[in-house]
Amino acid sequence: MTFSRSETYVFLEPAKDEQFVTLDELKEKIKGWLERWPKDLEMPMDLTKFNNNLEDAVDHLVKFACELELGGGTGSLQWYEVDLE
Repeated sequence: MTFSRSETYVFLEPAKDEQFVTLDELKEKIKGWLERWPKDLEMPMDLTKFNNNLEDAVDHLVKFACELELGGGTGSLQWYEVDLE
């Protein structure tokens, strides 16, 4: 049996409705949040090793996580791969 990735995700962000996005759109949305990360808040520990290389940080998050706490009482981003039939 062969498994294939759908590359379709449900993306949730604070104060917005869920969105169905492609893998590229998901990465752009996560990258946008990281680019706007407040200077007074530390990045999560598992992202500090990327030394501000946002593309690598985003790839890491998509591959190994499904949530990013935004800190400062903002909430979190969540994403889940879905299979649309």
